[in-house]
Amino acid sequence: GVLLEGPAGPARLLLIFDHLYVDGLSLRRLLADLGSMSLEGAPAKPYIEGRQKMQDALAASKYEADRSHWLRRFRDHEALTELPPGFEGEPGAGAAVHLQRLEPELCRRLEALAKRDGVTLFAVYTAAFSKLWAFWLRQEELLFNTPVAGRPVGDEPTWVGCYADIVPLAMRGCGQATWPDLNRQAQAALLEAQRHATASGVQLARDLAKERGQ
Repeated sequence: GVLLEGPAGPARLLLIFDHLYVDGLSLRRLLADLGSMSLEGAPAKPYIEGRQKMQDALAASKYEADRSHWLRRFRDHEALTELPPGFEGEPGAGAAVHLQRLEPELCRRLEALAKRDGVTLFAVYTAAFSKLWAFWLRQEELLFNTPVAGRPVGDEPTWVGCYADIVPLAMRGCGQATWPDLNRQAQAALLEAQRHATASGVQLARDLAKERGQ
């Protein structure tokens, strides 16, 4: 941090965090520690850093159960998803980014759609993504990842660090399913991902590849 002192008024402490090391929930704990240090003149209470310590604190049986769940779930899925011609991009090129602001009326209609089907707005977006890729890839089954915070359910901001990870989602019949069915399927897939979020999607992909001898 940097202490900034102006010509008048109180000094201000400027804190700069790298998002790869600290997530938003960590800030509450860090600010509480800074407050206790400044008010009491005592060192902050120790906090746990690093993903390995977090994994150790989590029940090992939970991690293994989640890992076994996903390996059974995806053992029969295709190892690779072949992108259609023109989607590969240049070798070594970064991922393309396309930003588009949704009109307020469209947002209201999407919210109404989510409410009608009893799902979250993110489930609607997931269903739309699945429908689009089912069209381009010409396949009914899709397997892709979604990011999660990577913190235990109900976790108070006692963990300092960035635990974000990815977990897999499986969607079936994407091209033929009706929108209500696809929305509910996406909601179920997202809930499944949250229930078994201690196993990383990256490690699962490696484990599946090893099983297939790839």
